[in-house]
Amino acid sequence: MAIKDIIEKLYLYDFAPVSPASDDAIETFCSELQFQVHETPSGTEKNGWLVPQSWCYTKAKIQKDGKDVYDGRTHPLGVVGYSPSFKGRVDLSILKEHLFYSLDWEEDIVFHCTHFFRPSERTWGFCVPKNIYDSLEEGFYDVEIESRESQGTMKILEYSIPGETSDTIVFHAHNCHPGQANDDLSGCAVGIEFFKRLALMKKRKYTYTLLISPELFGSFYWLDRLNDEQRMKLKYAVMLKSLGNNSPLKLQRSYFGNTELDLSARNSIKHIDRNYTEGAFRRVYGNDETIFEAPGYEIPTISLTRFPFPEYHTSRDTPAIILESKLEEVVTVLVNMIFALEHNFAMKAKFKGLLALSHPRYNLYQPFWNPADKSNPRPGQSMDWHYLMIDMFRDFNERTRLLEISERHNLPFQDVFAYLSKLRDSDAIEFIENKHNEEK
Repeated sequence: MAIKDIIEKLYLYDFAPVSPASDDAIETFCSELQFQVHETPSGTEKNGWLVPQSWCYTKAKIQKDGKDVYDGRTHPLGVVGYSPSFKGRVDLSILKEHLFYSLDWEEDIVFHCTHFFRPSERTWGFCVPKNIYDSLEEGFYDVEIESRESQGTMKILEYSIPGETSDTIVFHAHNCHPGQANDDLSGCAVGIEFFKRLALMKKRKYTYTLLISPELFGSFYWLDRLNDEQRMKLKYAVMLKSLGNNSPLKLQRSYFGNTELDLSARNSIKHIDRNYTEGAFRRVYGNDETIFEAPGYEIPTISLTRFPFPEYHTSRDTPAIILESKLEEVVTVLVNMIFALEHNFAMKAKFKGLLALSHPRYNLYQPFWNPADKSNPRPGQSMDWHYLMIDMFRDFNERTRLLEISERHNLPFQDVFAYLSKLRDSDAIEFIENKHNEEK
């Protein structure tokens, strides 16, 4: 089964923070993982975050002289999100005040989601291709939007894999964008596939939780339902956002940017995607990271994304722009990242003096380039390994950890871990847990 399959199945659903279509999609998500579903009733409000009513629309037409000009039901983006019902005859100037379009794609539809978060500004409206907007002639138009609102519940999907400790790393993707494949069903699909692989790990130090929920609303109310003890167990959070398009991967650092999570993500990404870039908190892609880093939580949160992409928030955001290889690449990044967090030991020397790494007892000498050797360089024949061999003895101090060494020498964590594991197996060093307080 391809990672992309769930995206193709769900992307044309009429998602909203609360909607019948969002409820219907739960069955598909739960067929992938046995999610626990938390519900928050419409009308619930805290800190200004008001959970909206369940909303859908069944009719949305613009007619002139008895002929159809536009049918908003042809695509999930055809009507402004949470548009109220409206029926009446308006002239062209009034109609245009209620039409929204993309400036970049003349034949495509834009995503208007302002009313998701600002219910006091609600007005009826359509999202139309710009070429239709430009073709409208003077005169009167018959408009009919038939929408329904009712009491409902916002659904938050949670799936957890327990570890040896209750210290928890949270992963989040959102599911509230109608007619959008990359933003953010790609994050949902990557999260699900990653957790399937995570479950195969024989041993896990940390507990891992995957959340799929409406953007901002879901994270806010999931955190709010936790008691103080549960909140204290939340170590890190990772946002999975818009990951399937053909662009280099980006890392958005946590607020302080200096955590073990930041380090592990950087090390994992740069050795998989050499074109990756990174940026400071909220400077790459704005999303739920602000919820997790907010006062009272202060959970270091990074984001992985391929934003921006040209099709963002338009009807061009379809499975056609998503590459299975790009989804798989992110899953690999996550697997390597978690491996580093799970195995980020400090080291203690069990000897005095310098070891002869070329001795058969160790057999760990990594030759660097030699002009007398005419053979092609092999993996490991680099100055990076040379300097690691020189420096590492000073790092067997019970404080310096494997991730720090890997980053200092620009080497993949897995390779450094495998190398030093051989030294441990020779009984020259031991790996120890180095518990320290990171600044949040």
